[in-house]
Amino acid sequence: MTVEILFSAIKTFGLPVALLLFMLWQDSKRKEQDRKDREALLKRIEGLEDYQKGKLAQISIECATSLQNSSERDKEMLTSHRAIAESMKQLTLAIRTRPCLEEVVNVMERDAS
Repeated sequence: MTVEILFSAIKTFGLPVALLLFMLWQDSKRKEQDRKDREALLKRIEGLEDYQKGKLAQISIECATSLQNSSERDKEMLTSHRAIAESMKQLTLAIRTRPCLEEVVNVMERDAS
């Protein structure tokens, strides 16, 4: 609202009406600025939310991949341990069933001491 319009309103409607019109105009400008500020804030918040969602998705994928790799390594180690345990079982049975191998084990134990 320009000064000329304000003076014209004062001349036409009087000071109280002109002040009322000025306050209504000022209020509408304030509301418009508030709306613009709110839209800018919402846009900023949405941008931050999108960034956080992206980061969380990336972290989730990395964690899932890491867990899968760890599970695969654990399965491989379990398979290896089972194979070693089975070999040890067979070796123990072989030693118990063959007296000549028992003497070899005794000699090896004595040499290790």
